Amino acid sequence: MLFKRSKLKGKTAEEWVYEGYRTADLKKQVECYTKSLKISPKSYGAWTNKGWALYRLGKYEEAIKCYDKALKINPKGVEAWENKGLTLYELGKYEEAIKCYDKVLRIDPVDSSVWGKKGQILNKLKEYDKAIECLDMALEIGLDDDDYGWIIEDKGAALVGLGKYEEAIKCYDKALKKIGLKEDGGDLIPLLKMGKRTAEKKLSDERLFKKLKSRVESSPIKPSKEVLETIARFENGDYSADINKSIDLFDKAIEKIKPEIFIEIPESKYYINRWSNIKIYIKNTGNANAKNIKIFFSKELEAKETTAFDLEAGEEKEIEINAKPLEIG
Repeated sequence: MLFKRSKLKGKTAEEWVYEGYRTADLKKQVECYTKSLKISPKSYGAWTNKGWALYRLGKYEEAIKCYDKALKINPKGVEAWENKGLTLYELGKYEEAIKCYDKVLRIDPVDSSVWGKKGQILNKLKEYDKAIECLDMALEIGLDDDDYGWIIEDKGAALVGLGKYEEAIKCYDKALKKIGLKEDGGDLIPLLKMGKRTAEKKLSDERLFKKLKSRVESSPIKPSKEVLETIARFENGDYSADINKSIDLFDKAIEKIKPEIFIEIPESKYYINRWSNIKIYIKNTGNANAKNIKIFFSKELEAKETTAFDLEAGEEKEIEINAKPLEIG
């Protein structure tokens, strides 16, 4: 709308807005926009500018009130909707912020910056698939190099959230290659490198976790409480446990245990070249289970092949073998 030509302290509403625009002092900006609004209270621009100055001062609730005033004047004011969304984000009101960004995108569906901001919030809400959709939309529409870097950083974080670590690493590498061509990557390059290191660490931990779990599942011993806690934490998405330490603990425990098989054949008379049933008593006296045990005899005794069997630690078993002593020499 047009500013009224009325004056306050010698300046028109438009002049007060221009004065606020010229000064770098945020408090003076608020004063200038307030004076402009006293002359022209239905100025969408003055309310929006005042809200932005208040936002930069950290006065978020007051800023939102200004944006609401601006939006009553112009419900399709994309700047006020976008700034309100940003302010709600700072207040941690993520769902409300998304509603503001959706308003902007209904009016201007090719605003890549707003698609990116919406994706960032969805990351905060751990809605990673939806976040990636928004971030990809921003990338498809097009961004300058700085915005491209921030969007890629958010996309990498979303991929990490989904456990797609290798995709995240490729994403960071692509961005680092592009941003690295600039003379000054600003804060972006360290941030992207940190994101890549996080993805690499999680990928490494995931592989180590699979290694540990495979060993535990195939092991004859029961893992320690600490190892079981590590596995439980990883399965619940907590990757802060020292997986290498747990693997070392488990391997050392494995080294200390082994099965020991005691075999006793009762004394009896057996005839040369005649088949007889021989009873054999077997016991596992070790502290680990024994698997796939097979009995073999010397060349002085011919025996029919026996079926392999398992013995748990402390378990004993009696088996019967059909055998024939042979005449040697």
